[in-house]
Amino acid sequence: MNKKNKIMETNKQIYWKKAIELMRNGEKIEQSAIDFNDEQIHWLLVQEFNKYGIRVSNELIDYDDDNIDFSDIPELNDNNLKNGTYKIILPISCDYEISEWIKNSKINYNMLVNNFLKSVYQSVLQIERKELTLIK
Repeated sequence: MNKKNKIMETNKQIYWKKAIELMRNGEKIEQSAIDFNDEQIHWLLVQEFNKYGIRVSNELIDYDDDNIDFSDIPELNDNNLKNGTYKIILPISCDYEISEWIKNSKINYNMLVNNFLKSVYQSVLQIERKELTLIK
């Protein structure tokens, strides 16, 4: 038995892989008894920990980003942008008073801002079209 195992036994710590094995066999394990050893843990195993009520720190979760399959995501093209089927998230800032009003009124600010900007955009387009018509 190496020195690390002796320390883990003394502190009643269980290595995370052993904890999963024990939980799969019906043992109840306390969160504080698990030693994650600052190792990256695959997100599927984290889901298993979650089923047993054990939370894994975000810093330890390996989301396996290199193997994400993007094949089902449609390609972005100019038509998506023109007909509005593609949305872009824009961070906005506003005065505290406005922010509180939005929260207290339970206003869907994404819809509010989008509708407002769409109205302004359409108005500007109409003005530009009228100006072009007047110039001709």
